[in-house]
Order: sequence, then C-alpha cells, then structure tokens
Amino acid sequence: MAEPHPDFDPLVLKAMAKWPDVPDCYGWLSLDRRGQWRLQGEVISHARAVAFLNRHYTSTPEGRWYVQNGPQRVFVDLACTPFVCREIAPGRLALHTGTGVATLAEVVALEDHDLVLVTEHGPAVLDDRDLMRFTAALGAGPDSGDALLERLLDTSAVAPECLRWYTARPAFRRIASADLPARYGFVPTPRDPDADRG
Repeated sequence: MAEPHPDFDPLVLKAMAKWPDVPDCYGWLSLDRRGQWRLQGEVISHARAVAFLNRHYTSTPEGRWYVQNGPQRVFVDLACTPFVCREIAPGRLALHTGTGVATLAEVVALEDHDLVLVTEHGPAVLDDRDLMRFTAALGAGPDSGDALLERLLDTSAVAPECLRWYTARPAFRRIASADLPARYGFVPTPRDPDADRG
C-alpha cells in the first residue's frame, strides 16, 4: 500500500485504509507540457476533477509519479517533467498544481527549445505560453530578453554559468531531453514492474 500523503482528502485516506490491495493503474493518465491532465489523450477540463488530481499528485521514492484516486494509485505518463511551471505574475512562479515556487535554482535548456526550471519541488518545464514573458526578465551579463534566449538555445554558443531573474540567480545548463529523467530522478513512463514477470 502507498504511504498516505498529508494533504490527501480524508475520504481518500479512508479508502486507502479500507482497500489496501487495489491494483495500480498504468497508461491511462498523463500530464502534458502545458500542465493539462489527460485521460487516454483527452484533456480533463472539469475544474473539480483537475483540483482533485492536483491535490492527490505525488511520487514514489523511485520517482514514479501518480495520483492517489481513492484506494488506487494511477501512475502518470509525463510529457516532459513531473511539473509544469507558469509565471503567474512578474517574478512569481507556480506549478501546474497551484503550488508556489520560492526557489529557482537552475534553468535548463533542452534541444527542442523548452526551458526546464529546477525548483525546490523538482524539475518543471516552463509552459511555452510563458516563455517570452519569462525570458524578458532573464539576464546574463549584458544579454537579456530575446538576445539571451537565442544564446541559451544555440548549442554552439558559449553558455553562461549563471543567470539572473528578478532576485534569483539560477545556474544554467543545456541538457538532452532524454537525460532529464536520470539527472533529476523521475520515471517519465511508469509501468507495472510485475508485468514482465508474467
């Protein structure tokens, strides 16, 4: 049985205790690059359902992310990272779950021109709709805004070691998307470990 998360709803905790042996579910639920939950590819738009998913989203110690749905763990296929980050106001970031971000430790540029923000919660791909607003306040030496973004995404350009974003001074690195899971400790497509044992 999964360890209960302190923020789980009381009814979820009760169901977990009552039915501890419900099999885990794989391959049905996913999180896209814009922080939208999807059920078999279809966007979940019902506000209460989204709020429930956000409240009950957590991970195993091995970095396999899931939603605790009553007594059942529903594992999540990740389009990029376990979280999606949005700039909700100038200098303020929040995860797709609504959780605020206090620490921006690192900015990671991927080969597909996405930026991943490493926060106290872990890695979070920046919602592409916020890319221009985020980079407008980003600086490194004399570069800022669009000129800096081009430099960051150009793999042949010398990368700055450190950036500035409002009061934050995040480190910078370029990394291949395929290397993100191992570097930051998450499983992008969790599957039943017992399925291969037949």
